[in-house]
Amino acid sequence: MRYFLTIQFFVFCLLSYAQKPNDDVNLKKFHPEYLQQLIEKKINDFREENEVQVLENDDILHMAAADQSDYILKSEKVSHTQPLKKKATPFDRVVFYDGMHGKVAENCQQIAIGTKVKISGQRSTKLIKSYQDVADYVTQEWINVKGGKEILLNKDYYRISTAFAFDVKKKLLIITQLYASDPFELPEGVKPEKDDYKIEPYNKSKCAELYSKYSYLPELMSDNIFFRDGQIYFYFHDLELLKGVLKDANDAIAVDIISRDQFACGKGNTFYPSAIHRGIMLPPVSKSQIFGKNELKKDNQIEVPLGPIPDYVDTNNVEFNLLMIKDNCLCQTIIYNSLGGENIHSLDLNFLMDTLSISNQADSVMNQLTFTIPFEKNKSQYSSEDIKPFLDSLSLNRYDLKKIEVVAYSSIEGGVEGNKIIQQKRAKSILAAIQRYKLQDVETSVSTQENFDGFYESIKGSPYEEELKKFTKEELRNIVNSDTLNYNLEPYLEGQRKAKITLTVEKGLRRVRPDWTASRRDFRRNLRD
Repeated sequence: MRYFLTIQFFVFCLLSYAQKPNDDVNLKKFHPEYLQQLIEKKINDFREENEVQVLENDDILHMAAADQSDYILKSEKVSHTQPLKKKATPFDRVVFYDGMHGKVAENCQQIAIGTKVKISGQRSTKLIKSYQDVADYVTQEWINVKGGKEILLNKDYYRISTAFAFDVKKKLLIITQLYASDPFELPEGVKPEKDDYKIEPYNKSKCAELYSKYSYLPELMSDNIFFRDGQIYFYFHDLELLKGVLKDANDAIAVDIISRDQFACGKGNTFYPSAIHRGIMLPPVSKSQIFGKNELKKDNQIEVPLGPIPDYVDTNNVEFNLLMIKDNCLCQTIIYNSLGGENIHSLDLNFLMDTLSISNQADSVMNQLTFTIPFEKNKSQYSSEDIKPFLDSLSLNRYDLKKIEVVAYSSIEGGVEGNKIIQQKRAKSILAAIQRYKLQDVETSVSTQENFDGFYESIKGSPYEEELKKFTKEELRNIVNSDTLNYNLEPYLEGQRKAKITLTVEKGLRRVRPDWTASRRDFRRNLRD
């Protein structure tokens, strides 16, 4: 009984001294874990209110956040940077502490406890005394700051941590909060390559010639990786052309292995924390190795082994992207793609995994490419940069291109008749671009509509969502066109002025199984088809 009473008394003492939200912050007896929980709960409540997944706490992020809080306290300047190169940015600091998070963002705040602060967007001030005061204030500041909501509601982030530094005499509290994607998971036994084999990120001057003279490379090389005898092979049909591309001593190609697991359902996409590659990068193969090991030199072609297939690779669940390296600099990433088309690298094809079973009977597959071309308000002209990926794709063989579908949208402001006119003008401008290619055999369909669905989607999570979704379309149109209300809806309307183009393309299957046994002549013929 005495032992039981002792336990009860101990529990009572713990409860008596437990922190409460309205307790004053005393930096001499500061409770960082409690304040961390309060702040992170408010952030997660904000995300839940906006139907975004909650964030999980992360120990690596905590170390990186603590590092920045300490730096801010010492430097007496709120900043997201540090002079030390290895800790220069939030991303660098996470990598410094061995984090494998591909995407990172940070918020920082400095508060003098016991003073009044001005609340963003309000005329009133607030006295910061309690733990709840601190949590409420910093959360509201991070929401209100320019770009703050975009960070806090970013669906790519799945991890969070908050860390503090403080000066008791000045009653100064520094708060740093980090957000990140789920960490990339290396296969068992694989060590991280922190310096990316000393390859530098994209440099415009070093890569200018590649883009100006060889912009069509992605069309020619988008599926030139195959496997034989446990080796990864690279094939190219024109040896002299490749010699023009890889002509300097520090030129090379490398392989970036992208796994289906990086895009698993139920969690965030994961990418290797690098500016060079998104999966696991194999060692670059230099120009001298590529041409020195060429097995098809006599045929003015190139076929060269890039190295053994790593033990951890399941060739049915990965894709191999090509990295074109000029002067030790990454100049181009050629995404695996079984469709032809110039400048295919400009499309958003992060992971075009061919999920069809590959049998002897399968000789073609239907694929669709979708393009969105934005228009300015009341304009039917488009930017050449916006339409370039679409026009490049029209250089596909005409017999492979089966159908072009164009849907021209207008935003919902203005009158019905006026919107119809602008929709039609936008559709005609796109058709004019298509007709330059004289694609008489290609089925083309055109439709127009006001983009109410797009508008409803764009206001999700906005301050206007609950109010505006109650109205009918006609009522909503009147509200948008009214000058009497203080709505700022233009950011939600501008994304609705666009044309959506869908290309349906038929292309022969050219993906080679790991146990590929066809003759070299058949392989080359398939590549030329």
